[in-house]
Amino acid sequence: MVKHKSLIIFTCASLLLVSMSLACGQAQQAAPAAPASKTSFEAVTYTNDEIGFSISYPKAWIKKPPTGDTLLQVASSPDTGADGLLISAVAAVPDIAAGGKTLLDNSQIFKQFGATVTVDSTSNLTLADGKTPAVEIESSTQIMNYKMNMFSIGATKGSKTVYVTTYTFRGDRNKALLLEVIKTLAFK
Repeated sequence: MVKHKSLIIFTCASLLLVSMSLACGQAQQAAPAAPASKTSFEAVTYTNDEIGFSISYPKAWIKKPPTGDTLLQVASSPDTGADGLLISAVAAVPDIAAGGKTLLDNSQIFKQFGATVTVDSTSNLTLADGKTPAVEIESSTQIMNYKMNMFSIGATKGSKTVYVTTYTFRGDRNKALLLEVIKTLAFK
C-alpha cells in the first residue's frame, strides 16, 4: 500500500509539473544568481533576466530539468511526494487569482483524475521588491485520496504574468517555509 501511495503521489506531482508547464507561455531560463534577500533558510536565488524577476529557494532543494515552458522546478528531495516549487509565465491575465485557478484546473493531471482546484483564500500584497502588487493564492485539490495544498503568488509585469507555486501533499507541516519561498519573488 505504501509503494502504491508513493507511486500515485509521484505520478500526480510529475504530471502536474509537466501539464502546468505545457500550458504556460514561452520564456528563456536564466542561470541562478546569488541570494538577493534575507531568508530563514540558506538560499539559492534564481533570476530570469528576460522577464526581469528573481526568487529564492532552499539551497538543499534539488533542481529538476524544466519541462515544456516551465521556467524552474525544484523539489525538497528526490522522494515521491516531496514538497516542490514550480515557476511559470503566461500571457498577462486581468484576474491573477482566476488565471491561476484556470491554469491548474486545465492541467493534464487534474483533468486525468477529475480533480478541481478549490481556491481557499486570496489576498493582495506587495512583492519583496517593495513596489510590485501581487496576489497570494492558497488552494487545494483532492487527487484520489490525497490532498494537495498549493501556495502561489501571481504578479504581472508587462505582457507576462508570473506564477510561483509551491505544493505539498503533507498538509500544513511545511506551510511557513513554502509561503516564505513564494514571497521572495521580486521584479527588477
